[in-house]
Amino acid sequence: FAPPQLASPHSRKISDMVAVARILKATLIIPELDKKSFWLDKSNFSDVFDEEHFIRYLANDVKVEKNLPKELVKAPKSVRYFKSWSGVDYYQNEISPLWEHRQVIRAAKSDSRLANNFLPPDIQKLRCRTFFQALRFAPPIEALGNLLVERMKSFGPYIALHLRYEKDMLAFSGCTYGLSDTESEELAMIRGNTTYWKVKDIDPLEQRSHGHCPLTPKEVGMFLSALGYPSSTPVYIAAGEIYGGESHMVDLQSRFPILMNKV
Repeated sequence: FAPPQLASPHSRKISDMVAVARILKATLIIPELDKKSFWLDKSNFSDVFDEEHFIRYLANDVKVEKNLPKELVKAPKSVRYFKSWSGVDYYQNEISPLWEHRQVIRAAKSDSRLANNFLPPDIQKLRCRTFFQALRFAPPIEALGNLLVERMKSFGPYIALHLRYEKDMLAFSGCTYGLSDTESEELAMIRGNTTYWKVKDIDPLEQRSHGHCPLTPKEVGMFLSALGYPSSTPVYIAAGEIYGGESHMVDLQSRFPILMNKV
């Protein structure tokens, strides 16, 4: 078993951590999903993804183990906050030397820790293959997804739409356009009380002017209509609970009455 071990949190960042493990020539321990985020989701990796497929698919790229070997549980560890948007040089020159003194490196944060550009083609390809092929939903989730797709297909061609208009997204980004004063104050309070969100004071108008905010459901309806989609087009809302509920969905539903969600 190769001495370097790498453990990383949060499912959405897994493909980057696989690439980082490859750069560091490390064994990747099955990631522990974040259970302290806004939604307090208690799911484990195997509850969401097909763990065996993940390990098999990556076998020729990165060695993956389900757990840290017993002999390394008490071994010297290094908990590191990898620099955001880092390239190969950073990991090779600043992180790799840690193996001289530590047998386990734990990534304390895995969001945006790898640069998007100027990476070797093999690293970029591995990243993509992990995201689109190695990460496959666990059978129960895949079965439910197929059921939803078949139901939507019964209405003919449809649009799957992720609005990104959930409470956590709006609170984190400070995007309050179209919301009431009460709703804006609630989001500001959530942002202020969430300790791991570092930016507290946000100008919502500036955020929107810089393109950092999602379109409102009303604007999405206008956009789809402008693209020429007829009102008879079925729309599946592939997202969590929309902030403000039905009151913010009225305009979109008036344009596209066949509006459905996973509930």
